[in-house]
Formats: sequence, C-alpha cells, structure tokens
Amino acid sequence: IKKTDLYQQCGVKEYWLVDPKNESVHAYIFENNDIADYKLFCKGTQEYAESECFKGLKVVLKDVFL
Repeated sequence: IKKTDLYQQCGVKEYWLVDPKNESVHAYIFENNDIADYKLFCKGTQEYAESECFKGLKVVLKDVFL
C-alpha cells in the first residue's frame, strides 16, 4: 500500500503487480492521485496483459509465467 501511494503521489499513470504464485498481473491505472481503474489479467483466462497508458503494449502471459 505504501508503494502504491508513493507512485500515485509521484505522478505514475499505471502500476502493474505481477503475482507469480497465481500467475496473474494486477494493473492499477491512476488519475488525480487516486485509482481510476483496476484490471486483473490471469494466465489461462486471458492471452495477454495490455497497458491502458502505453497503447500497443501487450505482454503475453504464457511467456511471463513459464
């Protein structure tokens, strides 16, 4: 929570947390120092994780979680 708050205050637009145990990526999108959106990408459910802030940036989940 401390890191998330710090990133919001510093103007970070998007923050991803990778959970290797559950083979998932948690994506937080920040606006006005608050969480504006949250997305969960899970291997086996989705093919890739996609950025909201960096158009065209996609990460193939099967390549992240071998």
